[in-house]
Amino acid sequence: MPETLFESELFGHRAGAFTGAAGDKKGLLSAADRGTFFLDEIGDMPQALQIKLLRVMQERRVRRIGELRSRPVDIRFLAATHRDLEAEVERGTFRLDLFYRLKVVNLEIPALRHRPEDVAHLFAWFLRRNGIDEAARRISERALATLQAWRWPGNVRELENEALRWCALHGTEPVIRCGHLSAEIQAARSGRQHRASDLGTLRPLDQANEILERYLIRKAIAATEGRKAAAARRLGLSRQGLYKKIARYGMSDLVKPAAARA
Repeated sequence: MPETLFESELFGHRAGAFTGAAGDKKGLLSAADRGTFFLDEIGDMPQALQIKLLRVMQERRVRRIGELRSRPVDIRFLAATHRDLEAEVERGTFRLDLFYRLKVVNLEIPALRHRPEDVAHLFAWFLRRNGIDEAARRISERALATLQAWRWPGNVRELENEALRWCALHGTEPVIRCGHLSAEIQAARSGRQHRASDLGTLRPLDQANEILERYLIRKAIAATEGRKAAAARRLGLSRQGLYKKIARYGMSDLVKPAAARA
């Protein structure tokens, strides 16, 4: 949306304020009076509008395009972004004063790949929202482990699409099986056991850290013959901390009792 139209949508305008403004328009900020105004992807907002939004947040008043008088508003602001706003501030693309005006209560939602324990609940919710009775369906352990091991580059929207795909192609099946999943997710199942040599490939640091942790966890468990407490000590973790990492990375094949020794 052009910046001029975006401003008109937020603040509204008077008739004749610009070419095409045939009548008065109430802006979204005025419509949100005595309510909550949600700004999605605020990190993409043009800087000229950042200044005007900051003025509204500070003064609690809105002035339509083409008007001289401003009007009071009572609004609670919520904002979301996929960007690192602190980095954007350092680059000069996001205003520092607006950043701190917004950062009263800050909630960080980790990417889906960092919370595999949520995959089953979200998948079931997407099925239910699309008319599937999850009580009459179950997901196989292998399929769930495969979903939890996937990196989900498209985050929760990608998981939603996976659920929609299952509904379209296998919606009458009583069990969600690994073979029902997308080809790329199935193909990645066998490639999750990374080797140290994989770190020789240039990649984002979060991916490199994950590959290294996966490799060291497997090596420690192999070196201690499957004894998780001993492996955790070797890694400088608590036993609970080791299990959390195993769950986070979807390494369900490691959650087995230690082999009995004669």
